[in-house]
Amino acid sequence: LPKGLKKFIKGDYKQIDLANSQPYLLGQFLGQTLISYNSNTNNINTKPLCSYLNKKNGFEKFVSQTVTAISKMPQKEGSFINGELLNFNSSCLSGNFYDDFLTRLNDENVKRDDVKKMMFAVLFSKNENKIGFKRAIPFEKEKKMFAEVYPEIFWIVEQLKKYNHRNLPISLQKMEAYVFIDYIALKLVEIGIVPLTIHDSILVPKNDADEALKVIESVFKELFGVVPTFHNELLKSIS
Repeated sequence: LPKGLKKFIKGDYKQIDLANSQPYLLGQFLGQTLISYNSNTNNINTKPLCSYLNKKNGFEKFVSQTVTAISKMPQKEGSFINGELLNFNSSCLSGNFYDDFLTRLNDENVKRDDVKKMMFAVLFSKNENKIGFKRAIPFEKEKKMFAEVYPEIFWIVEQLKKYNHRNLPISLQKMEAYVFIDYIALKLVEIGIVPLTIHDSILVPKNDADEALKVIESVFKELFGVVPTFHNELLKSIS
């Protein structure tokens, strides 16, 4: 649903959305995959999200590719988990990823909206375009900016998009749909709250918002082990 049309929805609704959702999902996917994956048995543990990643059509192979990519990193896995990935995920959990990135980058010419556009470029675009015998990097400026702050995560992202740049964003979108539709929407309906789902957010009647938020937080605690930051706003006040 285009953002400009939300104000025409009848009734008093609140929108509850996951702050900095794409960076959050990326960090959690990398962390859960790496920590949960047992290289000896080639199996994911039995936590709901991990089981989903292992069994869902198309995910098992992608999880394996992710582990392979991380294992080939110049730096050791443990150092990566406790260093760059920890900082990345902490920033996402606080809901301040974009502002925190600006602080880490320390470039006054880069604004918050530039960081948002940068994440879409890093996650969704091809690694390179071939034009005849020449090779060009799409969104090269944005990618260099991300790599300056998170070089190891950028390296993994590039590896995951190496053969098909759609694999990573599609996997993140499937993960998002699983969390918000298969899990959150179902649990809300079970207690009598019928939500409208919009990617990384839900719309619920204003009077149900507090109860819905409790359900959402419990789902994230169950699936990810942590509760991230959510925005809880009246729909008609969102510009």
